[in-house]
Amino acid sequence: MVIQYDQGGFLALESKIHLGSEPIIIQAIDDCLKKVTLEAMPTIFGYGTDLWKYPILVELIEQEHGMTFSETF
Repeated sequence: MVIQYDQGGFLALESKIHLGSEPIIIQAIDDCLKKVTLEAMPTIFGYGTDLWKYPILVELIEQEHGMTFSETF
């Protein structure tokens, strides 16, 4: 970073556009997850816990939005 600053000043330190795949979680799904996790408990959806856990959230997204996730995700 010091070399970048020395060569280009503050502009050289600004974030750059990163290439790569588009985000998997689109805004609509993100909004849905926030609403569900803040206003409901997993027990309402038939799970035997009051804690939101990764596998429960993945299953909920898959059921509600027709998406599938791989184990490497």
